[in-house]
Amino acid sequence: MRMLMAMSCKAMVVSEYAEDIAPYINGQHLMLAAGKDLAGLVISCLGDEALRSKIADQAYRFVMEEHTLAARLTAALESQAMATKPFI
Repeated sequence: MRMLMAMSCKAMVVSEYAEDIAPYINGQHLMLAAGKDLAGLVISCLGDEALRSKIADQAYRFVMEEHTLAARLTAALESQAMATKPFI
């Protein structure tokens, strides 16, 4: 939820590596690193305005165009429908 809020404010997200970040893409919507490498990534990103702007803009567009409430509700309802569908 925090990532979504940050992205919707055009903030670049830098975080510790996580296994499943779908629907986000590392290097396109946010930047991830192992805990031991996180400080270096933050310093690197702070020194690269073009990269920060590019990733923040891509994430913002994704959140506003693709990751909308309507899209999330539709996906949740489809997932629920599949989960309750009887096996034949």
